[in-house]
Amino acid sequence: EADPQRCGGIGIFERVNRQTKLLKHIFTELVRADFGRGLGDGRHLILKLLLQFAVHALTPLPQCLIQLRHHSLRLGTLLHGSAAQPILGGILAAVITHPALKDIMLGSEQLQPGRGGIIAVLLVTAFGAWLELRLRKIIPTMLDLLLTPLLTILIAGFAALFILQPIGGMIATAIGDGVTIAIHEGGAMTGFILGGLWLPIVMLGIHQAMTPIHVQLIQEYGVTLLLPILAMAGCGQIGACLAVYFKTKNKFLKKTILSALPVGIMGIGEPLIYGVTLPLGRPFITACIGGAFGGAVQAAFSIGSSAIGISGLPLTTVTSQPLIYLLGILTSYIAGFALTWLAGFDEPEEPQAS
Repeated sequence: EADPQRCGGIGIFERVNRQTKLLKHIFTELVRADFGRGLGDGRHLILKLLLQFAVHALTPLPQCLIQLRHHSLRLGTLLHGSAAQPILGGILAAVITHPALKDIMLGSEQLQPGRGGIIAVLLVTAFGAWLELRLRKIIPTMLDLLLTPLLTILIAGFAALFILQPIGGMIATAIGDGVTIAIHEGGAMTGFILGGLWLPIVMLGIHQAMTPIHVQLIQEYGVTLLLPILAMAGCGQIGACLAVYFKTKNKFLKKTILSALPVGIMGIGEPLIYGVTLPLGRPFITACIGGAFGGAVQAAFSIGSSAIGISGLPLTTVTSQPLIYLLGILTSYIAGFALTWLAGFDEPEEPQAS
């Protein structure tokens, strides 16, 4: 006889228990953060007096820390280590973007809210996660909820403002200047190299490491000159796969190409990499070269993208010169197709029916 309290194999009490655990997890993290913020409120006057005694210019900092509960947690919530409390990472990320920073002087230099962009956020949240985990090891369990958030916010907050954010700013500036100089000075050759190397990087799965750099470039210059160049790697692969499709007699390979080609045109290249070009060998190399030609076009005209998260044909809508970007795509298609057709490949065997 069916249990009337069960629905779809999961009991009512089990459902309630799961929701309760979820709420417990959420509010435990909020309580940790609020403890740290609350203790900071209680020590506001003492901390302010100490700061006035030490460095008179730092007096706005306590109020900056206190008001963080009212601001977005931003990217730091996601970047803070999984074993640490994510909400503390969000608070630390908010520290370096707080408007009150403009009232703080570091020597003769005025602090800037958001300086260093995502690079600074990465440094700050990584340090905060490391510090929190170390504090948990030395603080007694009965005091963990009380002291760990407070000390993490205070120590990492000061380190963020006076050490990590300036370092992040210098790194971000160096990246932006380096990319700009490389593309403007190297021109088409820089684009050829970057476009040709990107497909192997995607194959290894480490291409997401470029996301912070794209974000930083957009924040600093309004566009990223790298993304249109790197997007050409997938376009070269489209051309290579089209050549394979028209040249092969393998029905299974044709079917694989047809199924993966639409998403490849939309900028998702992994299915074509692992299903077509990489197993065949030479088409993978010719696809890289095809992408290199397209990258050269993008770099020669300094095509920029004002957004990230898309690639391939859809990226056209957010580029600085859509027609030139389309010319680069067409160049990659043609080069990838022609080189693959000339280089050829070993015809794979049809899979045996089971």
